[in-house]
Amino acid sequence: MKKLKNIFGALLLASSLFFAGCYNAVFYEIHQDVESEDATVSGTINQITRYTLQDSNKTEYLVCNADGGLRYKLASNRSHGSWSTYDYLPFSLHSYDYYATSHNGEQIIQVLADKTHLYLLTCVYFDDNDEGTVAPKYVKLWTAEISDWNSDPSWKCINTSTSETAGQIFKVYKNSSSGYYYSAFCIFSTNSINPANRKVYVRSGKYGAYYATKSKISTSEIQKPVYYEVDPDAENGVKELTTMPTTWSGGSVTTSYTSINVCSAAYFNNQTNFFTGAAAVTNEKYTDMTYTDLASNLTYTEPDCVYWGSGSTLYYNNDFTATSAKGSISASHNISALAVCADSILIGMGNTSAYSSSTSGGITHSYLSSGVPTGTTDFSTNAASQISSGYIVFSLLNANPAEDETASALYASIGFCGTGSSTAVSYSSVGLWSYYPSRGNWNRE
Repeated sequence: MKKLKNIFGALLLASSLFFAGCYNAVFYEIHQDVESEDATVSGTINQITRYTLQDSNKTEYLVCNADGGLRYKLASNRSHGSWSTYDYLPFSLHSYDYYATSHNGEQIIQVLADKTHLYLLTCVYFDDNDEGTVAPKYVKLWTAEISDWNSDPSWKCINTSTSETAGQIFKVYKNSSSGYYYSAFCIFSTNSINPANRKVYVRSGKYGAYYATKSKISTSEIQKPVYYEVDPDAENGVKELTTMPTTWSGGSVTTSYTSINVCSAAYFNNQTNFFTGAAAVTNEKYTDMTYTDLASNLTYTEPDCVYWGSGSTLYYNNDFTATSAKGSISASHNISALAVCADSILIGMGNTSAYSSSTSGGITHSYLSSGVPTGTTDFSTNAASQISSGYIVFSLLNANPAEDETASALYASIGFCGTGSSTAVSYSSVGLWSYYPSRGNWNRE
């Protein structure tokens, strides 16, 4: 009996040591899994955009496409549930009439901005009865100079392209073999802190476009990209670039403009830089400011470092004369979004290609030493547990990059590929997430 007591005592001691050993890990994960707040901004949000309201104060706002159409909030607002819905769209939002079997209205695909104008990229749909699918019929670009969110600013459609029409800017084509529709354009912006550095660009055409020879658009037109800067005052709302900006492919500057696909831009070294990866950002900051008044009294620091993703590699450059990246670190998956803080850089991951069926994504970060990334590391917050590896991160934004990560107001828009059944993701999580210092964790926005 004494022997049994000794065995039991040994087992009890062993189990105590086991639970003591895993206590920190188990309860750390429980601590990270916070109760979700009510979702107030949902849907596939391709970009969170900075916009300066054209009022007397030049007040800074954040805008995005989401449920309800166009959503906006003060950039200085650090509270959950503060996004308003814009009521003066120049079109009705997309809906489907089941009785008439027709599509009505337009869907906002992306929101962008330059120094003065807001831009809405929209799509009109139709039923392709040959394939039994919903297909893009028109792609439009709307613009307005908004001085008051509560009045009609007289929106203007500056470019409308019909699907399968040669000469269009927003090329959408049907593969006659597979029946699938593909886009052969990309619209992107610098999304800079300083409004003067905000530019919007279009790549029209796509190098090596999939099944280009099986489309009504000519092969040469699809496979040789043309680049434009969006300008409401120009003919057709765009002006073709006659001189290409400094363009980075992978970790080096390239001049092979017709054999690459530019997807992102950042303002660095007093000029726009183009990148073939999905994400680029600088360490530009607000200075001499009261955070509660992001308005016309703001001044800005010029960025001295630029960061961009290429595949799963994060490159950086802090040399104005360099033609190769000064260094790089590795992420675990394709880099899809970036946001800079004073002490770190957030790295969103996921493959956003239409050809991809990858379900790998999530979020990580790297601390910065004099602006240089030191390598990915674990978060001190619940970012990685809320935005897990099953999600694609479409966009990241720090309202004020002058602040450290845990002192910042941070935003991330997420979604996922496929049904999500094998990656423990949920449709209810698709949309906007945020981190506020007062809340101390990432949660639904």
